Amino acid sequence: MTGYGLNFKDGFDLKVVLKPDRLFATLDEAFPNGPGPHTSTRILSALAKQSALDACFDALVWHQLHSYELNYYHYNTVIHACGKTCMWTKALHLLGVMADDKVESDVSTFNSAIVVCREAGLWEKALQILEAVTHCGSEPNEITCTVVISACEQGFNWQRASELLGKLMEKREAESSTMVFNAAISACEKAGKWEKSLQLFGRMQQTKVEYDSIAFGAVITACGKGSAWEKALWLLFHMSHHNIGLDVITCNAAIRACERCGQWEKALVTFKVMARCFVESNAVTLITVMSAYKEGGAWQNALHVFSDMTQSKVVPDTITFNGLVSACSKGREWQSALQVFNCMRHRKVEASPTTFTAIISAFDDSGEWEMALHVFGVLAQSNVESSVNTFNAAIGTCEKQGEWDRTLVLLGVMLQSRFETNSIGFSSAISSCEKGCAWESALQLFRKMAQSTLKSNTITFNAAISSCEKAIKWKEALQLFAEMVQDEVETGTTTFAAAISACEKAGEWKKALWLLGKMMQHEVEYSSITLNAEISACEKV
Repeated sequence: MTGYGLNFKDGFDLKVVLKPDRLFATLDEAFPNGPGPHTSTRILSALAKQSALDACFDALVWHQLHSYELNYYHYNTVIHACGKTCMWTKALHLLGVMADDKVESDVSTFNSAIVVCREAGLWEKALQILEAVTHCGSEPNEITCTVVISACEQGFNWQRASELLGKLMEKREAESSTMVFNAAISACEKAGKWEKSLQLFGRMQQTKVEYDSIAFGAVITACGKGSAWEKALWLLFHMSHHNIGLDVITCNAAIRACERCGQWEKALVTFKVMARCFVESNAVTLITVMSAYKEGGAWQNALHVFSDMTQSKVVPDTITFNGLVSACSKGREWQSALQVFNCMRHRKVEASPTTFTAIISAFDDSGEWEMALHVFGVLAQSNVESSVNTFNAAIGTCEKQGEWDRTLVLLGVMLQSRFETNSIGFSSAISSCEKGCAWESALQLFRKMAQSTLKSNTITFNAAISSCEKAIKWKEALQLFAEMVQDEVETGTTTFAAAISACEKAGEWKKALWLLGKMMQHEVEYSSITLNAEISACEKV
């Protein structure tokens, strides 16, 4: 451990580097008649500022050995130092020592210990200390209540937070202030309990507790998580009635609420209100607005927002660029997506797997599968790690263009990697083989998927059955249908249409009629393809 530099000038001059094994001797030499309460505070504060917790405890022991006076302020100093070093056990130990030595404590002592427990995520310990406050005859103050409720918030225990607020109000053990209510509302917001947040917000009005932007922001965020975007907007525009100016955090919460609920037009209206009220937007604002444009398919507007961002003080980062690339991707604007990517590289902003996934997805239905594979190759040569979503995007792009052999290659590489695969890649590859009339490859992939931990779904089964239908492999098609029913996978019109068509092409009209009966049994809606295949099968009798 390094030394501790101490310098005192009240009747003596001590400027020495203290090592732990020299602490007692140095203090004895410097204070032969005791340091006095004020100097003791200075000693402990100097050690605490350097986070020298062990030395703080040694100094306390030195005081106790010499029966020098120690008061609650000295203990508060060390308990506060415990919070800085996350030593909650030592903080609670000191509370016990104070009780054993009958050192008078005040509410600030308990507050310091509660803060330590909150920082350590020990909300139950914080509640226990709160009980000790009343048992010792002290009165909890605003800080006590706020910190305890905040500890419950960090522990996602919104019930205890709201219960505690209710009890404090009933017993009037502490003034129900804005800070206390804000902590309780935030606890409910963190747990996604927007209705409870609104209830507490309404209680503030009933008890005439002053609102502030923090309370509005927490409730608006809670409403966003609960898909109550109308409430979020009502709260935002209601702030003016309480003479509370809009700020960027509250506006961001409202925009985010609308964006999450798919109300992208409302999100954009709120964004325009910000500008009219001279609320300066930040990176979070612009990212959320671009995400809203993405959901609305207005990729060009997203580009305009990005342009405004580059002209402002906001510096775009990886998340910003990913949002913009995703907007272009959803609009299938692969050229724009590539331009954004080039801008990203020019600005030396680090790309992520999400970046490449969005770019590759932009090539869907464009016919530019070779460009998609080129981007995938750029990813392989970069320092960015691939992800299962990136592979799935590349496989999906090739599948849509009928490049089934390339989907097999990509799937094979993905299976050899350390990524945990999912059914999306398999389903796309099987569907690609079906389109390419490679029924054997489709069945091999289907069986390989069955041997893994992945569970086949309706899309996978339908693709495999359709591949058998095109190859007139009716027995294999019926086998897959039987497995589908056995595994309780949902069947649909596409399933029956493919299986009936396979039997029709093979002249198996009895099997076709049997499937038609099953279709009625499963209450699956008929389609023109199904009926035409059934009629064609009967005509061949």
